[in-house]
Amino acid sequence: MPLFPARDREFLKQRLIASRGYLAQLCTEAGRSIDDVQLLPVTKAVDAQTTANLFELGEREFAENRADNLVAKAQDLTDRGMQPRWHFIGPLQRNKVRRVLRWASVLHSVHSIALLETLQRVVKEEGRDLQVYLQAHLSGDSAKQGFAPHELIEAAMLTSGSSHLQLLGVMGMGPLDDPEGLGTQRVFEGCSDLARQLESHDEVDLLDGRCRLSMGMSGDLEWAVPAGSTLVRVGSAIFR
Repeated sequence: MPLFPARDREFLKQRLIASRGYLAQLCTEAGRSIDDVQLLPVTKAVDAQTTANLFELGEREFAENRADNLVAKAQDLTDRGMQPRWHFIGPLQRNKVRRVLRWASVLHSVHSIALLETLQRVVKEEGRDLQVYLQAHLSGDSAKQGFAPHELIEAAMLTSGSSHLQLLGVMGMGPLDDPEGLGTQRVFEGCSDLARQLESHDEVDLLDGRCRLSMGMSGDLEWAVPAGSTLVRVGSAIFR
């Protein structure tokens, strides 16, 4: 059951304008260009019709966090003649990799060497290319997955050796209970430091030599943008 009710195009248009306006404000305050930060609509909490309405408004990339929802929604939009570019941003079990990769072009949540090895095998078998972010675990939150800093460098080198995986950068999430945002700030700044390390590493192959940062959701953009996020994953700010 979707968290938010179905939203029509006019509602979504106004929410997108507001969300992009806020993002532009944050970029200006941080001395950055709005062109440097992608707003990625996260459609996990809305139905297929609302997602289709976004497509009709010109949005061409969407994110889901559950395999079943991704497959169902992607098939629904395909049946309507719509072919968005799908991102998968949630925890991914290895036994669901093949289902997700048949639809997703970008995976934000590569959290372990075991998952990375499964991805390498399946993309080769499926003849697919996949762009990935490595998920950093810097929050200290035991409920979250991801690579510790020293592990992330190893994972980046392993990804760079794959012919079907393209390393985009690092994904980070702040702690769940962080009302003041101090822990989230530390996580995002730590991810930015890791990005600079990856860019300077001779054995890490990044798209265009640039380490992108998938950081920030509706409630913590104010810390993600100054820390250098290049992609923010926005759901509730658009649909609430």
